[in-house]
Amino acid sequence: MFLPESLSNLATNLGEYKSKFREITKHFTIENIDLVIRKGVFPYEYVDCNSKLNDTTLPPRYKFYNSLTDDHISKKDYMHACNVWEKFKIKTLGEYSDLYLLTDVLILADVFENFRDICLKTFNLDASYYLTVPGFAFDAMLFYTGVKLERLKEYPMLLMIESGVRGGVCQSIRRYARANLPDVDGIIYNEKKPHVHLMYFDCVNLYGKSMLASLPLKDFEWCYDFSLDVTKIDDDAPIGYILEVDVDYPEKLHDDHCDLPFLPQNSCPPNTKINKLLTTLNNKKNYVVHYRLLKQAINNGLKLVKIHKIIKFTQSKWLAPYVEKCTSMRVLANNKFEYEFWKLLVNSVYGKCMENPLKRLNIKLVSNDQKAHQLMRKPNFIDRTIYNNNLMSLHFQKEKIKFD
Repeated sequence: MFLPESLSNLATNLGEYKSKFREITKHFTIENIDLVIRKGVFPYEYVDCNSKLNDTTLPPRYKFYNSLTDDHISKKDYMHACNVWEKFKIKTLGEYSDLYLLTDVLILADVFENFRDICLKTFNLDASYYLTVPGFAFDAMLFYTGVKLERLKEYPMLLMIESGVRGGVCQSIRRYARANLPDVDGIIYNEKKPHVHLMYFDCVNLYGKSMLASLPLKDFEWCYDFSLDVTKIDDDAPIGYILEVDVDYPEKLHDDHCDLPFLPQNSCPPNTKINKLLTTLNNKKNYVVHYRLLKQAINNGLKLVKIHKIIKFTQSKWLAPYVEKCTSMRVLANNKFEYEFWKLLVNSVYGKCMENPLKRLNIKLVSNDQKAHQLMRKPNFIDRTIYNNNLMSLHFQKEKIKFD
């Protein structure tokens, strides 16, 4: 999958520039172009038998209801369908179906060809040779930066780093807050209480920001200097560290830090059996953390009790040129299609770097019961998905895993 967006939105993003619809213009005249460069509408559930394709008029608007989305089409969309029927002198619903399918395919072709054009122009790479955006984006990054990344060669080192991947914090810190301000519509002001302002902040480009920092590059090795003082190491020092540590959270900090404690950890909340990423004021044991985050925690009052392990590596801002290139192209984008594309190319590299090969599966499609039972006896069989009486998919753990 390349563009995780509906065809309707992709066509709208591209629709400001009719010259970009190269395949559409090969099949339709200029006077009808506005009718076919947007996603059409079709009464999917109404057409439940072949005979309805012989209808000589469009069904009424309520027949376009989609039970999957629990949605009716708008009056504007229905008027568009009526205009298409009239302008193209359509005689049956079957002809309308043919036109609908043709425009869908041509719009998809134009969207993808424009996507390919951007990829070729910027990175000299053809997106049609890739299965997904993350695969393309990672190769584009390697090609653009020229970086040579060193792989980890020790499995215990890999496991330690994997245990430090926890996800992102998502929580409601305060359940209820009420503004108290005079002369503001919708607010009941209490003059006996202090003024209270509510502010909303939306932090953007969080992935890109983290990717501009100095990142591990090569020379990964164990370090046995357990007297290491991370507070004296610069954020952009040539050598970086990942540590496994014990950290105490002094009680005197609890009131100040209770809204957003440092060092979140994966554990089960009370009365549950499912791990969640929690921000807690508990002491941390065998906590794997990057030295910059540990330094931040110590500088804000947390106490380093013990260092168990240290991984040492050479670091640099090797990813910054790629992120800055995508960011500058995003600023220059003159339509939403390109704007979202450059954002996706940055975020995809972040996701690709976090990919866990242990979660990859082999999937086999089987239409024979005897073959299915035979395969399900294999020791690496995990699960199955039944599609219908004649088809199921079997899920297997990979027999060999390459940490690439």
